[in-house]
Amino acid sequence: MLMHRVLGVFGWSFGGFMAASLMMRTDVFKAGVAGGAVCDWSLYEIMYTERYMETPDSNPEGFAASSLLNHVKNLKSPLLMIHGSHDPVVVEQHVHKLLHKAVSEGVDIEYFSYLKDGHGASNRFHLYQKISNYFSEKLLNNAASERAVRLQRTVISGN
Repeated sequence: MLMHRVLGVFGWSFGGFMAASLMMRTDVFKAGVAGGAVCDWSLYEIMYTERYMETPDSNPEGFAASSLLNHVKNLKSPLLMIHGSHDPVVVEQHVHKLLHKAVSEGVDIEYFSYLKDGHGASNRFHLYQKISNYFSEKLLNNAASERAVRLQRTVISGN
C-alpha cells in the first residue's frame, strides 16, 4: 500500500531540478529536498543548455516553461533547497533567484547552504542526516499528527 500522505522526493543537480519541479507542479509529494538544483536554465552552462534547449532568444517559451521561478507560486508542501556556496556548476545565483521570487510570491522555502562547498556537500554524512531529519520532521511527524487527529475525531464522534 502506498502511503501517499508521507511520500517525499529528493534529488541533486538535475535531480534537484526534478525534485523541485515535482513539488511545484504536482501535489503528489508532501515534502521535498532539492540540492544543487538548476532553477533558471538561462543561468546554466551554455554548452549543455544550448544542446537541448537552444538559446533563451530562440526558445523563450521553453526557458519560461522550465524555469522554477515561474512555478514557485504553486508550491504547497515543504521544500528544502540545499546549495554549495562555491558551486561552479550550478552557481548559487540559481537558488538566490528562486528564494527571492518565493519571498515576493509569499511562498515559504527552507534553505541550507554548505559554505565553501562546490556542487555537492563535502560532508556526506551531514547531508544525508539533514535530509533524513527533514523528511522525518515533515513527513513522519505530520503523518503521526494526522493519525492522532483522526483518532481523536473518531473517539469524540464514537465512530
